[in-house]
Amino acid sequence: MEGNKVVASGNVVVVKDNVRMTCDRLEFSRDQQVGIAEGNVILNMSTGELRGDKMTYNFKEMYGEFAGAKFFSDPFYGQGKSIEKLGENHMRINQGYITTCDLEKPHFRMSSKKTDIYPSQKAVSKNVKLSVGEQAIFFFPRFTQDLRHKKPTFTFTPGSSKEWGLFLLTQYRYQLNDNVKGKLHLDARERKDIAWGIDVDYDTKKYGEGLIRTYYMNERSITSKRFYEPRPSPTIEKERFKAEWRHKWAVDKNTSAILQYYRLSDSGVLKDYFEREYQQDSSPPSYFLFMRTLPLGTVSFRAEGRVNRFVSAVERLPEIQFSSTNQELGKSNVYFKNTSIYSNLTSKSPSPSEDRKETMRVDSENILSYPFKVSVFEVKPFIGSHDTYYSKTKDVSQYNVMRHVLLTGSDLSTKFYKIFDVKEKFLGIEINRLRHIVSPSVAYKYNPRPTLTSSTLDQFDTIDFIDSSHYATLSLENKLQTKR
Repeated sequence: MEGNKVVASGNVVVVKDNVRMTCDRLEFSRDQQVGIAEGNVILNMSTGELRGDKMTYNFKEMYGEFAGAKFFSDPFYGQGKSIEKLGENHMRINQGYITTCDLEKPHFRMSSKKTDIYPSQKAVSKNVKLSVGEQAIFFFPRFTQDLRHKKPTFTFTPGSSKEWGLFLLTQYRYQLNDNVKGKLHLDARERKDIAWGIDVDYDTKKYGEGLIRTYYMNERSITSKRFYEPRPSPTIEKERFKAEWRHKWAVDKNTSAILQYYRLSDSGVLKDYFEREYQQDSSPPSYFLFMRTLPLGTVSFRAEGRVNRFVSAVERLPEIQFSSTNQELGKSNVYFKNTSIYSNLTSKSPSPSEDRKETMRVDSENILSYPFKVSVFEVKPFIGSHDTYYSKTKDVSQYNVMRHVLLTGSDLSTKFYKIFDVKEKFLGIEINRLRHIVSPSVAYKYNPRPTLTSSTLDQFDTIDFIDSSHYATLSLENKLQTKR
C-alpha cells in the first residue's frame, strides 16, 4: 500500500456485486475506485465475459476499457482493438468484429469500426462488412443482431440425393434493426447448379407487418451422375423462381386488410424445392381482402386474380360481401340473418388453353329462426330462401336469370355436465376443478329442387353446386373446462 493506492500481484481476484475480475497485477486507487489491471485480465459478468491484456476499470461507476480484448456472450464472440464497458448492460467494440464461430480465426465475422453490444438483448453496428475467411461478400449500411434468441446465424445443410446429387444448403440470418430481419439463402446442388434467395420479415408499426420470400435459380439439369463425368446428352437449362409477399394491416380494432401475392415460374417448383409449402397448398392464390366489423354485421371487399397462368383459377374482380349477425325482430324471439354477396367471376383454364367462363352473380341468403327450450332441449327451427342472380349461364337463352331455393329445417341440442374436484398442474396448466360438458345435437335440413339446377350453371364455387337435399347431421361435442 502507498497512501490511497493498493498494488496486488499474483492471482488477483476483485469482486463487486455481480462482477468478478481476475488478473496477474492490479493497481487500485481507493479514493477514485479505479483499477488498472494487467496480464490475463478476465472480467466475468452475468451477461458474458471480457478478456484482454490490460484494462482500466471504474468500480464505482462500473465501466471500463480493455485494450486488445475479446468478449464472450453465448453464442456470440467478438474481438476488437479495444472494448469499452459503458454500463451494466452496454459494451462497445472498436475496430473489431462479432461472430458465432469460436475459433481463433473464425470462418466468418461481421466487422465494423464501432459495434454497440447490449448483452442478452442486441448488437448494433453501422457500415458492416460480412466476411467469410478473408473474403468480404456483403455490406450492410446498418445491422442489428438479436441476442435474445440462440438461433444460429449461419446454417449449413450438406447432403446427397438422387435428384440433386451432392448438395450444400446455406442460410444466413440477419437483422437490420428491430423492425427488419430475415434470411439470405445460397444453395449449391451438384446436378442443378446454384440457387439464391432473400427473405425479409418487416413491421412498419403504423401500417402493418408482412414478409417477402424470394428464390431464384437458372436450373442446369446435367445428364451425368456426377458433374465431372462425361454427359451423354446436352444440359437442359430452365429459369425457375418463387416470389411471395404477404402483408397484414390492422387499421383499427374493427378494420383489417390482407394482401397476398404468390408468383411461381412453373407448376413443379414448389414440389421440387419447397416440399412443405407444396403439401400445405400446391397453388397459393393472390388476393387483396379488406374487412370491417359493423354494429349489425361484417362487410368485406375481395379482389383475387390469377397470377400463374399454368393453373386453373377463379378470378373475383371484385367480390363484396355483407353478413349480418343474428338480429331479433322486436321482442318476438324471431331472429333474422342475412348474407349477401356480389361477385364478378371469371374461371380460367390453364395455359395454353384460352377457355374461360364468366358471370356476374348476386347471391342472397335470408334465414328466419325461432329458438326455444323444451325441458332440457334447445330447439331452433328455421325457414328461409337462397336467391341468386346470374348474368350468364351455360345456356345462352338463360342469361340474366334468378335461381330460387327454399331452405328449412331445425336444430335440436342439449347439454350434460359433471364437475370433478381435481387440483393439480398438467402440461403447464393449473387445474382448479374440472367440468366435463357433453353436448349431443342433431341438425335437420331440407331444401327442394332449385328453379335452376346445378347442371345448367357454370361451377365457380359451392354456391353454384346447390341442389335438392334432405339430410340430418348427428354430432357429439365433449369439453373439459377449468377455472384459472
